[in-house]
Amino acid sequence: MSRRRMMMANIMRGQEPEKELGLVFTGTQYIDSIFVPTNATRVVIDFKWSDMMVANAHLFGGRISSTSGAFAALLSAEQPNFGQVRHEFGATRNYSSKGFFGERLTVDANRNTMYINGETAVVLSATSFSAQYQMYIGTVNTAGSSAQVKLYGIIYSALVYQNDIHVRDFVPVRQGSTKYSPTPAPSNCMWDKVSGAYFQNAGTGAFGIEEV
Repeated sequence: MSRRRMMMANIMRGQEPEKELGLVFTGTQYIDSIFVPTNATRVVIDFKWSDMMVANAHLFGGRISSTSGAFAALLSAEQPNFGQVRHEFGATRNYSSKGFFGERLTVDANRNTMYINGETAVVLSATSFSAQYQMYIGTVNTAGSSAQVKLYGIIYSALVYQNDIHVRDFVPVRQGSTKYSPTPAPSNCMWDKVSGAYFQNAGTGAFGIEEV
């Protein structure tokens, strides 16, 4: 049953519809996915880009260097590519033609092609590679180090596939919640429906939670 139908069914029964949660990033937090991307990786993230972001920051990524072995998406808050999203794949990279600053959008990086809100945004050359370093969400992992500038925004869900196999299904959870596990969530964090584990902040500060 779709989320909309579940909400309508709850309303018909006189129940309050379940509210969607978003994990709030304020420029210091990130999630370590404990997954190394390759040329056969797909990442789908539903998020809101905060208009408080004043410098370029990655939505996700893992890479050997800024010019090799990359699987990442960068959000540009600077000229000349203000509001555009850059797909990084292997040694190649390019920006979307449209800008999305301050919007809620879905970025779907499927191997060498990036879709934004279901439309083709960037197509890069197909190649074979491994990023060699674990992918971070909310920033990029470059040779084992997170970028200094991190995401300002809200993530509602993050899906990761490898060779079309579902390897991560991240959803936000509030501290103390037992919705997905009898063990209460240790903090505002992500729950992975695939591994059945909490993924906490690997950066500094703390995640916020927003209800939609």
